[in-house]
Amino acid sequence: MALTERIVAEDLRQRLGLPDASQAMRFLIGIPEVLKETGRKVAQNPFLRPTLLTPRSLTTAALTAGAANLGQLYSTNKILIEYIDRGQIYHLSSTQPLRRIPIEAANLPFQFDQYAYYYVQGDSLFCRDYQANVLTGSINLSVPFYPATLANLPATEEIERLFLDKMYEWALSNQDPTNDAAADGAK
Repeated sequence: MALTERIVAEDLRQRLGLPDASQAMRFLIGIPEVLKETGRKVAQNPFLRPTLLTPRSLTTAALTAGAANLGQLYSTNKILIEYIDRGQIYHLSSTQPLRRIPIEAANLPFQFDQYAYYYVQGDSLFCRDYQANVLTGSINLSVPFYPATLANLPATEEIERLFLDKMYEWALSNQDPTNDAAADGAK
């Protein structure tokens, strides 16, 4: 089943012991934050991760002086920059994904390796070939992202349950202690 705000509110009503779903509706403002947290949890799980990877053919970034702007990809594709290494990045010149290296080794040639590589510094992703030459053109990414809306959340039971559990945790930490019904239901 695909989650809707009504289903989320009803789930919260039941868990918090509220008399009706209208009282649970106030917690729906937390949905964007909880979607992002759900994306992070999915990115950490190697079995769930494939359900929230950007489509490689649709997620591209131009390289300017060998660097791609991750901030732009974050705002348009909702990529999780902190989990970019859990996905794959391809340069048009290679059939193999680029390998991530630590920034400290960024300008060292990798004589033992014939693969291109990348490193992340701030909001920029830098791409080099195995001899440390700057790559040009564009890259394609298949990396973890978070759903922007409930409609973008994969309709799998495990991910929906993960979202609803995170939503309940968020509601518990953000409920108004003056609301006796919510406070009584959470006990």
